[in-house]
Amino acid sequence: MAGPSVSVLMPTYKHQAYIAQAIESVLAQRFDDFELVITDDHSPDQTYAIAEAYARKDPRVRVFRNPQNLGLAANYTRCLQNAHPESRYFIILPSDDWWMPETLEVLVATAEQNPQATFVHADGYKVKEDGLVPYLSIFRHLPPQGLHRGLRELYLNNYIMVQTTLVRRGLFQRFHCRPFLFDPDYVFVSDYELWLELLGRGAQAYYLPRPLAYFREHPESHTIPKHILPRMIEEVAMFQEKLPPSTPPDLDPYRHQAVVGRLAAIGFLYLEAKEPAKAQPYLERAARESPKLRWDVMIARMISRLPMPKSVRAQLWYLVLEAVGVEPGMRISSAFLRRWGQENMTIITALVNDPTLATRALQDAIPPLLYLFGVPR
Repeated sequence: MAGPSVSVLMPTYKHQAYIAQAIESVLAQRFDDFELVITDDHSPDQTYAIAEAYARKDPRVRVFRNPQNLGLAANYTRCLQNAHPESRYFIILPSDDWWMPETLEVLVATAEQNPQATFVHADGYKVKEDGLVPYLSIFRHLPPQGLHRGLRELYLNNYIMVQTTLVRRGLFQRFHCRPFLFDPDYVFVSDYELWLELLGRGAQAYYLPRPLAYFREHPESHTIPKHILPRMIEEVAMFQEKLPPSTPPDLDPYRHQAVVGRLAAIGFLYLEAKEPAKAQPYLERAARESPKLRWDVMIARMISRLPMPKSVRAQLWYLVLEAVGVEPGMRISSAFLRRWGQENMTIITALVNDPTLATRALQDAIPPLLYLFGVPR
């Protein structure tokens, strides 16, 4: 029996508040040659029952329930295994997000017009409490429109939105040589690692700069601020341990640059979070592994080592960012270099290396630092 054109994969866990909207957005598609494969990861709530009710009404909906909880990455793999083996494409729609009525119609038409593309990806909206944000507008580095192998941009940020990525199964199986869909070693970057692996092994993608989905932000989302640090720590491991075999030799320096950038960002975030002891090893590694001097790393590392209260060191780092107009967590621009003369470097170096500083009154150390950052007293 011939399969549907598209297998829509909907792995789910504890999404009783959201899954009905996700399912209804699939059933409302103008392109209707699809199956909707829902795999519930043994949810303790009503998620499975809600999905089952839709399956009883529409034969295109197929619902499975794992006998025990497998975890996020393994459930994605199980969902693909549950799909019809002869469908031409698959696409993932997490059960807390939803589509526009034209999503599949547009993606399938684009894929049919570009048979060399392993996957087609588009834009969407991030749904926040205060409104909609075009998802890809939050990224500084995007691929060119149309066919591409935008690895350099992908090393810098994950511009591929899983909710709007249609994968051609024939080409996917050629470039994807592993028994799982998402790597079970990861929680926050499993989809990111998949796109990097495919493009690194020679796959082509097609970028369509058109919003086709709504990506919901809620307290359990993996993209909320409290998950930024664990996600970046996973990214460091991914770039260092998993990606070297699939990285083209000419792009390996960019992969290494991606590692250094994330090490530095983790250090900055820990410093801002008043955890300088956790910041130090990441800043040390960033300084050691960077092929050229990074002033932002050097300054943050010096501040993290000052024998001052954690809150003061965090404030000093914010002072640096304020002085140069940079948002927390971002790299200081080269403009900052012009604000630093040898005199300033001498002051902060002396502060770092002075063994008696810890016994002095804190206010004795603050004036030179304020002078250093050019803040009026």
